[in-house]
Amino acid sequence: MRAKGIGITNTGDSNYNSEANKEYSLGSYLLVNTGLDFIGFSRQSPLSEYPALRGVNLGEQTQPRTQLPSGLWTRIFTHGEAIVAPPGTSGSVALPRPMIRIGVSSPVASVTLSGGQGAVMIG
Repeated sequence: MRAKGIGITNTGDSNYNSEANKEYSLGSYLLVNTGLDFIGFSRQSPLSEYPALRGVNLGEQTQPRTQLPSGLWTRIFTHGEAIVAPPGTSGSVALPRPMIRIGVSSPVASVTLSGGQGAVMIG
C-alpha cells in the first residue's frame, strides 16, 4: 500500500481504551507514519478527544525507526521520541536529553517498558 501512496488508519479497540492503550497506539502510529497516515480512538469525538493528540508535535524524524536489541522499537524526532515495547519484549531506553512523557509532568532521562506498552516523549 505504501508503494502505491496509500496511507493507513491506526484505530483503537473499544475493549482497550485506557490511557496506557492509547499511548501504545499513538507510539505505534508515530513509528510508522509517513505523512499519509491517520490515527483514531474508540469512542472519540470532539468532546472526548484524546488530549495528547492536541499537543503532540515531535517535529521531523531525525533517525528512522530502529529495533533495539531488547526488542523495543524507537523513532527519534527533533522534539521527542516514540518508543514501543511489542508483546513479549521489555527493556529500557536512555533518552538523548531529559524529556516529558505525555500525561506526566516531570522530565525523565530514561524509560522502561514491558510488552504492550508505549511511551511518547516530548522535549
